[in-house]
Amino acid sequence: MILWSPSKLSTVFDKELSGVLTGGTTLATLQAANAGLAYVLQVLLARWMNVGEFGEYAFTWAWATLLAIPAGFGLPFASLRFIPEYFVGHRWSLLAGFLGWSRRIVLVAGGAIGLVGMLVLCLSPMNSKAFPFAGLILAFVTIPLLALSNLYVRQSQAFGWPVRGYYPQIVAGQIGLALLAAVTVQLEIPLTASHVMIFLLICYGIANAVQSVTVQKGLPQAVKSAKAEFDVRKWTRVSGPLLMAGAAYMVLERTDLIMIRFFIGSESVAIYNAAAKTALAASFLLTAIGSMAAPRFSALYSEGRLNDLQRLVTGVTRWMFWPNLITAGALAVFGKEILGLFGENYQAAYPYLMVLVAGQVANIFVGPAHHILNVTGNELITAWGLCIVALINIVLNAVLIPRFGAQGASMATAASLITWNAALPFLVWRRTGIFSVIVGRQADQM
Repeated sequence: MILWSPSKLSTVFDKELSGVLTGGTTLATLQAANAGLAYVLQVLLARWMNVGEFGEYAFTWAWATLLAIPAGFGLPFASLRFIPEYFVGHRWSLLAGFLGWSRRIVLVAGGAIGLVGMLVLCLSPMNSKAFPFAGLILAFVTIPLLALSNLYVRQSQAFGWPVRGYYPQIVAGQIGLALLAAVTVQLEIPLTASHVMIFLLICYGIANAVQSVTVQKGLPQAVKSAKAEFDVRKWTRVSGPLLMAGAAYMVLERTDLIMIRFFIGSESVAIYNAAAKTALAASFLLTAIGSMAAPRFSALYSEGRLNDLQRLVTGVTRWMFWPNLITAGALAVFGKEILGLFGENYQAAYPYLMVLVAGQVANIFVGPAHHILNVTGNELITAWGLCIVALINIVLNAVLIPRFGAQGASMATAASLITWNAALPFLVWRRTGIFSVIVGRQADQM
């Protein structure tokens, strides 16, 4: 098994891979900036809030981000398919129809989910003191804004303008929130979870307005002047499985935080949240480069160029693997010091961090496997597979948290990720004939 060979440099640096890496570098830079600022923001909030309030903020924001996925109706990822297809084919009327329809659906769905959430919370027999009632109400109000912002990000990416979608989120969602929180602290007002959720509501409202203007401004005149046409049946048929997959994956990422709050309490959520946010650094390139490579995977597969597709997948997997593996090693060595940035209490999260990093390493080991399934007509397999793993994750958290505390949550999440990533390469190979793992016979025979 050969992981890397200098004699294969000319193959790895071929035209296909070079194009993906160039585009992926731009997107990766934006996502790294967004993730980096988000991480710094988490550190600042942990230092400015007491442990309990930081835990309540993490709990309420977990609900907002979780429910924003079904509010998106699968349309953010469907945009990556339909926008390039209509743009290249000069099908301006369908493009205009899809853009307008998708934004209306996301707003309506987000509003409906938020209202249902508020109704359930208000009618709940549980004492409102048991959970952050005001914070959860604000989280439900934020859902349509968060879902719409996510849609704008993906649509900007589909048009080839990732900066237009990301910079409002970076400036308003991260820097704006940090400034508002800093002013609150400077005024010697105790910073609470409700304060942070109010600030997030304001920031995402501003981000939506800016994203709307910048995306609309970049549209070709042919789209702006076209009479909208609609192919709702096709759009919903494609977005449905993507919605299932996105919702299931978010369940994998958020169930642990939510169930720790139910079984243990807000302070444990705060400590665990520091580990969960830190562990994500171990797979930071997976989404960026995988998303940029997905259109090329689709094109090569549809053209029947499986050998070229195999070379591209192998090259992308290797370029993802090594930087992320080095990052995982750095987290193992310096994890306690990094967690100490949140505050002295947070170094207790180091055992959780190590288990979660193991799960992230499983992610990068199989490369962009789920992207390959999604763009080769096998998105329903991804959706059902993720739903099964999400259910396993919920059961494991319910069993392990009462027995092992927050460490049980990290074990459940890592086990779920490892289970999913163990199945992915087999599914990809059976359905496409492509081998996506970093080592193996096909990967070596480039």
